[in-house]
Amino acid sequence: MKKIFRLLLALLFPLGAAAQDDCFKTLYHEGKTACERRAFNTACTRLIAARACSDLPRRTDLEEWITRARHGRDERIAWNTALQSDTREGWEAFLHDFPEGYYRTRAEDRLARLIPIEARPIIQNTLEGVVNWTREYVEATGEAILNREKWPQEDQAIRTATQSAEAIAKSRLLEVISGLHIRRQTIVRDLMGGDDEVKTYVSGIIQSARTFGEAQVSKTTVSVTLRVPMFGPGGVAGVVLSSSSEGMSDTTDIPDAEPFEWTLVLPKGTVPQFAIFAVFTNAENALLLDGSGMADAGVAPLARWYRARSSDFFTGENVFEAKLSAVGHIMLPKAAEPVF
Repeated sequence: MKKIFRLLLALLFPLGAAAQDDCFKTLYHEGKTACERRAFNTACTRLIAARACSDLPRRTDLEEWITRARHGRDERIAWNTALQSDTREGWEAFLHDFPEGYYRTRAEDRLARLIPIEARPIIQNTLEGVVNWTREYVEATGEAILNREKWPQEDQAIRTATQSAEAIAKSRLLEVISGLHIRRQTIVRDLMGGDDEVKTYVSGIIQSARTFGEAQVSKTTVSVTLRVPMFGPGGVAGVVLSSSSEGMSDTTDIPDAEPFEWTLVLPKGTVPQFAIFAVFTNAENALLLDGSGMADAGVAPLARWYRARSSDFFTGENVFEAKLSAVGHIMLPKAAEPVF
């Protein structure tokens, strides 16, 4: 019986040793192949695992491939982040971090398109704050008096007034956001009235609003400006949409994102009824698309529109002059419908 057992071990051990000997070769090949086809998360997982193989060669370019995979992964994350914001600052930051990257040309093109557009933003002023529809953010400013009698130490007086100014700015920001149109017929306040989840979400984005610039301190007052994005993480659009990245693990490979690139141009003098999600119809007013129905509409704007001639802006292949219907729907020309 012992002889049979030893014979079985002799037969099985070479198989186990062979499997161990193939550990590095298999993982290295899988990781390198994944990296070459731009599946960077898979590449990182395989290549890093190859470090622990017992048959790891003394001399190998494994670390170079790990660095390459991590760089590709980081660049793609930065690219998707820039797409989400689609702002001049976002593209400039991306090009600063990845000046010779895979997406460089596309990032430069998008930056070149945005520079003249953002030079003449479409701004909606309200009693409580500002909505910048071109750069897609909501902003409000709060101001508080410096009470030096109660707080004789200057630092303490400024700190207390700053906190009060922030509270006032948040209150005003809530008013501006509550009055924003989700669609032509629906404002955020309508959704907040009967949905506790929406109330919680709006409260959350108010509390996480970013301070824009430094607090302005004068002899008598302190003013603070807060800003909330329209789209992307922590954006107002999330009132009706969940994030498209929800449920996605760190090991999920995300394909190279190609933005849905087209621009609608409205004639000069046209004042649209701005809404976070536009409703698109054809010339006969038949519904083509409600922007809030798109799964990724909360991540990247569906479309941009401007009060100017087409020639004033980026003239890519998908630039169309559109009209507004009586109820504020964007009416697409026939030429746009196949692309749309």
